[in-house]
Amino acid sequence: MYADCRTIQSKMSRKQSGMMAAKRSLSAGDISEEHSARECVELAIKKFKRLDVLVNNAGVFLDNAMTEDYPIADFDETIRMNIRSAFMMTRFALPYLKKTRGNIISAGSESGMIGLAQNTSYGGTKGWMHAFTRGVAVEQAKMECARTVFVQDRSTRRGRIKRLARWTRRWKRV
Repeated sequence: MYADCRTIQSKMSRKQSGMMAAKRSLSAGDISEEHSARECVELAIKKFKRLDVLVNNAGVFLDNAMTEDYPIADFDETIRMNIRSAFMMTRFALPYLKKTRGNIISAGSESGMIGLAQNTSYGGTKGWMHAFTRGVAVEQAKMECARTVFVQDRSTRRGRIKRLARWTRRWKRV
């Protein structure tokens, strides 16, 4: 499926980069909706015959307001896009990721770890993303299937990701 590959491509040769560009595909739809998420995964399987990585990166940051002033419609949209979309894509991708022992990468945020004023709805959804991704990691590690890791925003430290990877591997021994 389509992803912004500029960072990855900058570390690849021109030949590798061109091959990657030739292998991506676009899919339009609201992945917080069951049918769109399922279609998105099925399109990837149809085109590529396998699924190796799911990147949960869809999300929105709609308002910067105090909790008592935060518009309820924006709250509902934030929940739908930041939580429901990740759940739907993970749910439909897992059967295919199990077959390939693939990976799930989920975008998180520092606000999901520490909470930020005037950012409570967004931070809450990112806190959920951290907990959800860890929970999926535990589930899948016990079955020795898909591996998961979360990546935070610009404040990410490589050590945190390495610690999570070690934490995930420990569950494989359980």
